Parts: sequence; structure tokens; C-alpha cells
Amino acid sequence: MKIAVIGSGYVGLVTGTCFAETGNQVLCIDNNREKVSAMQAGEIPIYEPELETLFQRNRAANRLNFSSDLAEAVAFAELIFLALPTPELEDGGADLSYVLQVSKEIAALATELFWEAHLVGRDKEYCHMEQLVNLDELPHEGFKVAVFPLKIVGASA
Repeated sequence: MKIAVIGSGYVGLVTGTCFAETGNQVLCIDNNREKVSAMQAGEIPIYEPELETLFQRNRAANRLNFSSDLAEAVAFAELIFLALPTPELEDGGADLSYVLQVSKEIAALATELFWEAHLVGRDKEYCHMEQLVNLDELPHEGFKVAVFPLKIVGASA
């Protein structure tokens, strides 16, 4: 399967590398061009046990690649994962501004969209696709949108 992972910090890079290790073609996207260049050159910007071995093996097998071009990811991927920062707000909620912005950019680039929302929130909050992208403003006909409101219980990062 062709998978794009948007965001290549601790969550995104580890996720993308593990997907590649299981045989998938993975394109990790990050808006930090210096970080992307470093990863393309084989440098890892984070430390996780065993990550370097998996990272290098999957780069060598051409299953793990990097770019800063979101349009490339949308054209490439059968499945897109967002691994973006969701810093805590003063009221304890999650700041979803990065997720919202990238979601809108993906919607503008995509011709078909199937959405599964796994968003950080408070114990009793759920987030629906309609909150991310106004469905009346989708740029193309043929969008397919599915919403699975999920709750994260007892999770931390």
C-alpha cells in the first residue's frame, strides 16, 4: 500500500518507518525543508531505540522517502495519516489548528476523500469531519467522507 504520513516528528517518523518495515511504500511529508533534506541524506532528527536500523533498511529498500510537497503526497498515497502537533490550550483542550489547516489543504488537492478522525481531545469531546472541513465547500465532486468519532482515554505523548 502507498501511505503518506504528514509530519515527521516523533510520531510521524516512527509511524512511517514502521509502515515501511511492514512492506508498505511510505512518503513522509514535513514542511521543514532542512529536516527533509537531512532525512533524504540518511540523517534521523530524533532518537528512538532501533529506529536508525529500521530507517536505514527501509530507505535502502526505497520503501521510505521524504518530501515537503503536500501535493506529491496526495497524488502518491492511497492512505494519508496526519501526525501533526496538537499542543494543549489554556483550557486543557487540544489546539487543532495544524490539523485543520492541513486537512483543508488536502481537501483542496484530493479528488476522493475517505476520512477517519482520530483526534486528541478532552475525555467527553468528539470531533467530526464537518468540524474540520465544511463539506459544502469541498472543491470536487466525488468526495467520499466517513466519520468515525473516537475518544482517546488515558493516552499521553
